[in-house]
Amino acid sequence: MEANQIDPLAENIDRPARAKVPWLTTLACVACAIIFAGLFFGKNKDSWDEVSKWGFYSSYHIWTGAYWGVITNTFVHLEIWHFAFNLYWLWIFGIPVERAIGHWRFLVLFGGSALASSDAELALSCSTGIGASGTVYALFGFMWISRRTFPSFNTILTPSIIKLFVVWLFLCMVLTYFNILRIANAAHVAGLLFGICAAGAFVTRWKISITLPALTLMLAFPFVILFWCPWCAEWLAVQADRAYTKADYHKAIPLYSKVLEQHPDNPLTHFYRGICYDLTNQEEKAIVDYEASLRLFPALEGASNMLAWILATSPNDSLRNGKRAVELATTACELTNWKNPANLDTLAAAYAETGDFDQAVKWQLEAQKYVIKPEHEAEFDEHLKLYQEKKPYRDLKSN
Repeated sequence: MEANQIDPLAENIDRPARAKVPWLTTLACVACAIIFAGLFFGKNKDSWDEVSKWGFYSSYHIWTGAYWGVITNTFVHLEIWHFAFNLYWLWIFGIPVERAIGHWRFLVLFGGSALASSDAELALSCSTGIGASGTVYALFGFMWISRRTFPSFNTILTPSIIKLFVVWLFLCMVLTYFNILRIANAAHVAGLLFGICAAGAFVTRWKISITLPALTLMLAFPFVILFWCPWCAEWLAVQADRAYTKADYHKAIPLYSKVLEQHPDNPLTHFYRGICYDLTNQEEKAIVDYEASLRLFPALEGASNMLAWILATSPNDSLRNGKRAVELATTACELTNWKNPANLDTLAAAYAETGDFDQAVKWQLEAQKYVIKPEHEAEFDEHLKLYQEKKPYRDLKSN
């Protein structure tokens, strides 16, 4: 390499190390160790509630605002082999790199690679992946390209180590392809490319017309993915839920439909699309979705109640089925210990549809015991009056 190609970053190669104590590498390794110990000795490391306490979030939660999860997931490991491999190489690679480029540059390299690798995995698999593998590959790529500038890297990055990391990169892809192990290959590749481009752009000036724009793109791309990823069912589910929360049911329906194209066996998506159909006067479609959600998850109390309500109160004679409505409403009441006023109200309406008005009055009175909202008191009084007059209730929805 010619002298004028050497970046100022490497001017002090022969001087004392820039960072005598690699405290950032040390802190990163300590963080990984503490989190692994917390999960290892925790109650249930396989539950989202538990792993989210330590920084690993589902893609759904990231797209609903837990954006820091694309960084904190780097420190989380669930399997001891994964933890040991990443911790070892993070320490082995991190110390010389931090000493060579200094604390602040190392922080940018570490944080940037964590962001780029996590978001690459998020874009490809709709999950951020877990662990420090992407960052380890970034450190490897950085050392690989800049080892002539920093000769001390050669003592660690021997030909056998280079071969190990290249072979492992492709072996992981094979293991994932054959469903032997689920590995975040996009994170590995993105981390490697980030490290290579960082070294090329700021250390060796190698193909800078390519490496600098590529590095810029890898830093900008994550911010796009955090807010726009329409090919991922989880991102679509977030948009659908937001539309549902805003009562924009006509917008939510096609979004839920796109989610179901990728995950047709998701009971909650069927359930919420069913509600949207129900609230837009598309009862036949709502019935199909409620039935699907109960077929997939029989204990889904809300689906039992909503389906029972249509079968008991629909103004469409062909849709009503009083006997089935009683069965479904009874199940919903059992699942809520006979204390949910909405379920009890549905059970009363179901009995009224069968013509058993004594039972309808009984359960309507029971429902009134648990009413909390004042507006429901008037509604329940109206239902009770109808049943006392031997009349069933008909739900005449408005758009």
